[in-house]
Amino acid sequence: MREPPVVARDGSLFDPNKEQERVRIRKTLHRIDEVSFEVSGVDAPFLNALRRVLLAEVPTMAIEYVTVNENSTVMNDEFLAHRLGLVPVLADPRRFEFRRESDEPSAQNTICFRLRVPPVNRKAHPEWNLSDGAVFAGDDAVPSIPVYSDDIIWEQLQTRVGESCLSSTEGASPHRSSSDAQQQAEATDGLASAADSTAAVEPVQVQRGILLTKMLRGQRLDIRMEAVKGLGHDHAKWSPVATAYYKMVPRVHLKGELKGELAETIRGACAVHVFDIEESAGTLKVEDESRCTLCGECVRILEDKPQLLDSERPDNYSKFMQPMETDLRKVYENDFVSVCQQTDRFVFFIESVGQYRADVLFGEALAIFHSKCTKILEALQNE
Repeated sequence: MREPPVVARDGSLFDPNKEQERVRIRKTLHRIDEVSFEVSGVDAPFLNALRRVLLAEVPTMAIEYVTVNENSTVMNDEFLAHRLGLVPVLADPRRFEFRRESDEPSAQNTICFRLRVPPVNRKAHPEWNLSDGAVFAGDDAVPSIPVYSDDIIWEQLQTRVGESCLSSTEGASPHRSSSDAQQQAEATDGLASAADSTAAVEPVQVQRGILLTKMLRGQRLDIRMEAVKGLGHDHAKWSPVATAYYKMVPRVHLKGELKGELAETIRGACAVHVFDIEESAGTLKVEDESRCTLCGECVRILEDKPQLLDSERPDNYSKFMQPMETDLRKVYENDFVSVCQQTDRFVFFIESVGQYRADVLFGEALAIFHSKCTKILEALQNE
């Protein structure tokens, strides 16, 4: 195996061991669907590359093919199909393969769903138990019945006949002729081994609680769907994150001991309560600079105040006027407050749509980014 190429950085050789020692990560929020952490020792372009990978290159499963067998609701087929495509499919995409246009659907590249309203099992849905003739009650308005993503059920894929997926729990459609039913039975018998191989496939669910449409009694929906694996740069429905962003950690300096009306003015100007006042000394202090949103109100509120003269500056003012550190970028400043950004310290936030845990998402993005870097290095070695 060839030695990796030497990469120059800031006039010095790149040492991965030293770079690894510089990186520090501290977890600040950890939930199933969202995570945030503070990372230092990295550059903004690196985090931005990870953010773009999270948005567009981590694969997920999403509904791509929709067959509308019946739709008598007020929402037309195209709008309803678009809404169905945006419903998150809670399946691990690492267990599936990408499906090309020329590929036949299989248990390895396709997940089948069906939406049928009114449902077959009406005992679990008492709102549909009234007959179609009992829709109107006097002059009262007819109540609409919401249709949620909870009504989408998974169907085990066996084969493809016509335009729909066949479920192992359903025979021929009652609307088909006897010859069609016979052809369907022959096709099913011919794929008995395939059915056995997919019998162990676990049922897949979609995100619950999403309103799809509203309908009246007497209206019907019968829709079959196929979910396939895809990437966010093809369509946003395949993006696994609701949001992924980073921000530089702010640093707030107070230039001296500020008291009285001046301290109250600065504290009251901050809507996120970055500042507070010491009870004993009555001086202004920075309570939590991580809350700072860089709005600049603590600086703008004092624009109508006269600038402090040298004789009026606090005795310890000089120690706050030291040269700025190289990793700080000044954003707002006056004679009282200085607000900066730390260019090598960031807070990264990830909110998952539901296909992955939020912490797993970051690992997947790192793996994809590492794979891209490896391909570039191999290409350079082959030159």
